[in-house]
Amino acid sequence: MAKFDTGYNEITVCGAPPGYDGKLISEWAERHDGPILHIARDDRRLAEIEGAIKFFSPSLPVMPFPAWDCMPFD
Repeated sequence: MAKFDTGYNEITVCGAPPGYDGKLISEWAERHDGPILHIARDDRRLAEIEGAIKFFSPSLPVMPFPAWDCMPFD
């Protein structure tokens, strides 16, 4: 299920197969100006979503941030 809420400029994705959320984020980014924030549940999921976004939109810049529980300067 994907819900596009244009009033708040947000997407809520539930139960999407792996990779489909990357497709939705890529499509959303191509239609809108400005940054998009996606919070992944762990490092493995971050790598998967980053790969999916780069597959569907190779020119889209992706800036991954480390987990909040990592040591400073890691």
